[in-house]
Amino acid sequence: MKGKNTGLVVALVLLNLALGSWLVFNKKNEKKIGYVFIQEVFNDFDMKKEMEIKFKHTQSVRQRILDSLGFELKVMDKNLQAMKNVKPEDVHPLKVREEEFIAKKKQYTQDDAVMSKQFDKQIIAQLNQYVKDYGKEKGYDYVLGNDGNGSLMYASEADNLTKEVIQYINDKYKGVK
Repeated sequence: MKGKNTGLVVALVLLNLALGSWLVFNKKNEKKIGYVFIQEVFNDFDMKKEMEIKFKHTQSVRQRILDSLGFELKVMDKNLQAMKNVKPEDVHPLKVREEEFIAKKKQYTQDDAVMSKQFDKQIIAQLNQYVKDYGKEKGYDYVLGNDGNGSLMYASEADNLTKEVIQYINDKYKGVK
């Protein structure tokens, strides 16, 4: 009887070791995955908000210049209309100014598009680096981006890292982390 109990104890110990090993191995191979809502992270990133303020300020300055030129054109046009004998040389300065206005407006529109792309590129590069840092620091194997286009059709809300990541990237941007 004593030999049967010893055999049973040995079998149970071996079974426990095998089960424990399997659990450890399985846990080791389990990937840590989370996701973020990309648009929300992008919009709540402090760097994006700062760049947006700079962009709007630049647009505002440019608009004031265009408004001033537009006003100057109206005054020149009104003065021409008030003249009795308008000669071609009287109209020429107005035409030149109108061409300058159109060229400046076109240039500002192009410059705004270039600046917007440049700012977005800088923001996205910094954002990607911070999310990568977050993933490494928190031990994630994957941090997925959900942009609503179907690339991530479903995920448990428990794996939603959006708010955590927003806090992390803004702290990192401010130099807190």
